[in-house]
Amino acid sequence: SNPSSGGIRACDIEEWEGKLMAVGGVDSKVYLLGINPDARRKEKTSQIKEIGELTSHMGSVSACWFLNGEYIISSSEDSTLMLWNVNNPDRFLVKYNDHQGSVDTIDVFNANGNLIVSGS
Repeated sequence: SNPSSGGIRACDIEEWEGKLMAVGGVDSKVYLLGINPDARRKEKTSQIKEIGELTSHMGSVSACWFLNGEYIISSSEDSTLMLWNVNNPDRFLVKYNDHQGSVDTIDVFNANGNLIVSGS
């Protein structure tokens, strides 16, 4: 499927290696995209390729954020945050149900990725 077909509401680039991008939208999915996944070392290309979909949210995705090169957190209008392993995107690792309304924003303390704030 096409991540931009339904409207993009959130995006983030994994900054440790710069090989992954996450895009979340109104279709309730987070798309994991590989940046130049087939490029050889030091080869300059501009290829973006879908490598996975995170599909457990029930509402529009409002934010997504890489904690490091292996984990990503997403938030949604369905009042949840979900923690995912990008190497196993079939199911979330943890679902946080602490909000009563739409989760509109998240931020991560990048020094260790263990401190996450969210707002609704």
